[in-house]
Amino acid sequence: IGGVAKWSGLKEAIESYLKIKTSNTAFLVVGESKEEYFLNLKQKYANDILFIGAVSPEKVGNYFKSIDIGLIPFYLNDFTNNAFPIKALEYLASGSQVISTPLKYLK
Repeated sequence: IGGVAKWSGLKEAIESYLKIKTSNTAFLVVGESKEEYFLNLKQKYANDILFIGAVSPEKVGNYFKSIDIGLIPFYLNDFTNNAFPIKALEYLASGSQVISTPLKYLK
């Protein structure tokens, strides 16, 4: 839920998910971008991943409530490693587990 830019690590998260995918699991991407990187991901994984697109602030809470695990798969670099993604708090507040790359402020 949220950012889908190249630095988000979305491609690697999708590829990892596909290795463990079962008929009882789903991977939702809630967010939108016009960047070529994201458009290519949508095209390549359209049959395996649910690309929801952008949702209004009034509806985003429904997606937080529907997930079991929230991902923060950021690439590690100076910018991301010094960030505190509020998304982690949003996931936790909704009762979801959080899986994240080892960001300094989430350890």
